[in-house]
Amino acid sequence: MLIDVVKNTNAESPEDQFEQKQIMKHLTSKLNENQMKVINMLFGLDCDQMELKDVAEKMKMSKESVRMIKVKAIEIIKQ
Repeated sequence: MLIDVVKNTNAESPEDQFEQKQIMKHLTSKLNENQMKVINMLFGLDCDQMELKDVAEKMKMSKESVRMIKVKAIEIIKQ
């Protein structure tokens, strides 16, 4: 089939994927465990992306607590 022969130009190369993972590790290395979990779940870094309410349920926290953790984590990453 043609689909099996045509290269997916949107696919990332293994090198690009590795580089992205290294950048993410560096950016998130300053986060504590809860901050890392929240960022991972909300942005789908190591799992499927989740909504705020789902993250709150999974972590047994209020949505506001998860939101505050997210805001603080993003501040840390931006530094």
